[in-house]
Amino acid sequence: MGKGGAWNIILAGAPGEIIAYADSDILYYPGWLARSVELLETFPKVGMVTARPFRTNPEYHTSTREWAAQNAVLEGGQFIPWENFWEFNRSLGQDEAENRKVYAETLDYKVSLRAPLGAKQSPVSKQTASLSLAVTFPLTAYAGASHWQFVAYKSTLAQFLPFDMDKPMGQVKQLDQRMNAAGYLRLMVSDPLVMNLSNTTDYVKGVYAGKQPVPKQTSLVKRLVQAAPIKKALLAVYDQIFKWYYS
Repeated sequence: MGKGGAWNIILAGAPGEIIAYADSDILYYPGWLARSVELLETFPKVGMVTARPFRTNPEYHTSTREWAAQNAVLEGGQFIPWENFWEFNRSLGQDEAENRKVYAETLDYKVSLRAPLGAKQSPVSKQTASLSLAVTFPLTAYAGASHWQFVAYKSTLAQFLPFDMDKPMGQVKQLDQRMNAAGYLRLMVSDPLVMNLSNTTDYVKGVYAGKQPVPKQTSLVKRLVQAAPIKKALLAVYDQIFKWYYS
């Protein structure tokens, strides 16, 4: 079935007018749903909202930037703090030195809505509406969203069903690409309110981490594989193997 087949079932069968989807390895922080629904209801023709800002492929949010340049305030710059940028990419098992280079060479795109644009694009049930916050302007979002966690109108998602994916993984960006091509806005909230847990959890702090046991002495093998040159080479091999099977 793969992820595409699962989407065909759950996105079509989920009740209600708004769907909050996430992969099974997502950590939520307080306020993620209310903030997501706020953007979904306030901006026009929103396709999907992800509850944290991170750097996404700009080719997947061209429609968002084109709309914002004409109807809102669009700014490009280093708006996401390095700590938030690295927290997310670190969870993917990426290299810090390489990420510092990427951070310096790429941009965030901030969208500011100065005033209401009119009626909401779709009515919602009382249960969903009660999650919304009183909107304060200017309302800020970031261009981009992602298939691993999003909030969207069910009626919008229905336009892209069914998904035809012939591999169990590696083709889920179809949703990002097709939604952008159809002219929908793809937005992210301005604060990190969800977190990916798929590759490492050593970044989790505070009340979510709990009391940590005293670490045992690291073995020689573990110290070797954590050495920067060796780790970089092994991750490159892992990345290539993943691409062979799933891209």
